[in-house]
Amino acid sequence: MAKCLRTWFVLLSCLHLCVGVDALLQVVAWSRMLVDYTTQAGLADGVTMTFDGQHPCCMCKAIAESRKQRQNKDDELPDLIYIRLVLKEFVSPGNSEVPVPQAVDFSADEFVPLPAGSSLQGESPPVPPPRASVV
Repeated sequence: MAKCLRTWFVLLSCLHLCVGVDALLQVVAWSRMLVDYTTQAGLADGVTMTFDGQHPCCMCKAIAESRKQRQNKDDELPDLIYIRLVLKEFVSPGNSEVPVPQAVDFSADEFVPLPAGSSLQGESPPVPPPRASVV
């Protein structure tokens, strides 16, 4: 049950982040319009009236208004960000040259050998117990 609840929560969160609330409401509005228009004018005319854009319902008008307001807010946002953020060039004080890395040679004499009685030297790793046979 908890996994199902988490899955629904993640799906609804993704839908909200992708402005899916308007899309979900638009699908509901189209479904209601399709039912209403097909009962009034028949299937072919009902589908045409639903999706031609000439016969919007009150829910479609509200969704369009919401999208228009959100778009107006989004259009104003970059100007505000541009005014607040001023890009400056970074100039490092002092010497701006980075030294070139030098290769270093290591000889085998520089490494310290492990003691002879060490548990890491000469022993094989532990063997796992045998698995039970599955019939």
